[in-house]
Amino acid sequence: MKPLYLEIQAFGPFAGKETIDFTLLHRAPLFLISGPTGSGKTTIFDAITFALFGEASGSSRDIQSLRSDFAKESDACYVEFHFLLGEEELRVIRAPAQRMLGKSDRMVDKPATASLEVGSELYSGPREVNAKLQELLNLTVDQFRQIVMLPQGEFKELLEAPSATKEQIFRKIFRTQIFDQFKTQLGEKRRQAEQEFRLWSDRLDRLREAIEKSDPELTESIPREDMVSLIDALQKDAKQKDQKRADIEKKREKEETDIR
Repeated sequence: MKPLYLEIQAFGPFAGKETIDFTLLHRAPLFLISGPTGSGKTTIFDAITFALFGEASGSSRDIQSLRSDFAKESDACYVEFHFLLGEEELRVIRAPAQRMLGKSDRMVDKPATASLEVGSELYSGPREVNAKLQELLNLTVDQFRQIVMLPQGEFKELLEAPSATKEQIFRKIFRTQIFDQFKTQLGEKRRQAEQEFRLWSDRLDRLREAIEKSDPELTESIPREDMVSLIDALQKDAKQKDQKRADIEKKREKEETDIR
């Protein structure tokens, strides 16, 4: 994911509208966001995380507090974020639930809103936008916080996370689900083969018992690995006898017809 443009209004410590054009920095493969404490560095990460997931970059911050206390009551709090995912540009606009001045000059409660543009496709509503972005990014907000944003005080979470958690995160990052699916399919084919083998093994045992009852000496003289060939031969012989009986029956019917 490569950020292109960020616009915020009435967000965090910023009362008005602020914009960041990241394309001006694309000539440099690496850039640093720096500034004194309280200058708004974390707010940039909060805005990006909020645009993508509807939550702040730090788990200790509440999205209900994202609206600036210094903003005009008539100014809506929102974030607009443009970014590249692969070769495709995406645009997401999101606003938290907030209390602001309505058209009738009365304070009203506005619900959270969200919209997403992916090429010519448009998604609207927080639930639909969240589902599509998680599908595209292949990360949850917790995983995004751990491996992308690494907010202050929480950068150790990934390093100190249990092995199972790290495994789950890296599986999503490197998209190894295809190997899990392949493993599952192989396991299913193996179970089917084992089931078929047990089925034929049971049939062989029943046939062996039947042969033992009719001719025990013959059974003892034939190893188990040769039983399949014997069964095939018996089945072939049975089919030949059935065909011979059918031919005799047809011949008998023909002779009876000729006599009549």
